[in-house]
Amino acid sequence: MAHQFNGAQPIGHVRLHFGEEGVSKIPSSLSGVEQVDASLWLGADESASVERLSTEDGVNFHNHESFRLADYFELPGGPNQEVDLEGLAWDDEAGRLWLTGSHSLRRKQPKDGESGKDALKTLSIVDRQANRYLLGFLKFDHAHGEDGKRAAWPVRDAAAAMPFTADTSELLDLLADNSLISPFLAIPSKDNGFDIEGLAVRGDSVFLGLRGPVLRGWATVLQLRLEQDGRLLKPGPIAGNGQKYLHQLLDLGGLGIRDLCVIDDDLLVLAGPTMELDGPIRLFRWRNAFGNSEERCVDNSVLDLLFDIPWVERVDHAEGISLFRSGEGDPRLLVVYDSPAKKRLHEGKYFEADIFQIRS
Repeated sequence: MAHQFNGAQPIGHVRLHFGEEGVSKIPSSLSGVEQVDASLWLGADESASVERLSTEDGVNFHNHESFRLADYFELPGGPNQEVDLEGLAWDDEAGRLWLTGSHSLRRKQPKDGESGKDALKTLSIVDRQANRYLLGFLKFDHAHGEDGKRAAWPVRDAAAAMPFTADTSELLDLLADNSLISPFLAIPSKDNGFDIEGLAVRGDSVFLGLRGPVLRGWATVLQLRLEQDGRLLKPGPIAGNGQKYLHQLLDLGGLGIRDLCVIDDDLLVLAGPTMELDGPIRLFRWRNAFGNSEERCVDNSVLDLLFDIPWVERVDHAEGISLFRSGEGDPRLLVVYDSPAKKRLHEGKYFEADIFQIRS
């Protein structure tokens, strides 16, 4: 029997209508969300596409459209292999939807009923999926539809990404000399291995939040400055010594990072367990995250715990957050869930996401 663990209670909900085709796959593996005008863009970690839903009333999001990532990026694993899309981030000034795969390795899971010997053999299999190394953006062009409403469309020839192959990426090559992170690059994600799950962008500043590794209780955020060169993104110097990234350590009480979200000059940090287990899901606010230009340990002097998000054993894993605006007033927080409880799926009619109040 699943047990409910209490935290802050949602102040409202939105309904995501995917239609029959997407009911079983996309809503059950949501991992990223971003609001762009009257649309929600969503990523699912078991797909090779990004999804868009639109709304007229601010509550019901429908008119599901799916955009294959292979139409915008060269995917070495082929158009249908999952990207393990974990993070989405919207840069309004540039009209770009950023996205990242997990960049992680995968350990095979034993099937129910497998014998001890067979289970051990299965667990010994570690593989990589080439498309997981995607880190880039879709460039949007705003147009007005027949109803006169503003809508954003990705432009096929304007997407850009960091170079990656079936075996590695320029990001992983950068981290090969990092004595703290490099030992974890060969460890699968669910074993506290390297695993990107959070993404936040403003201008050319890109923040990547790692679910793992968590190092002696410290979580990692990688901060880069990515420069566009045609269809490629290259890391530019981010510190006075020409360093290509900053390694920030966050004291999240032993939790890893599940998502990041920009709010003013701060970052909202969704934190949860790094291993394959249930546990606390917490929202932190990292004050003045964009005002920093050096590596540091981020503690409670600039890191505020805002609230816990309710969690349930085996289901309802909060995975994606976005600022949510509907009408006047301050933005609220939209949360989507992986492995949703049955009550959240409403028998396939719609998926229910939660709205929380953001307190300073």
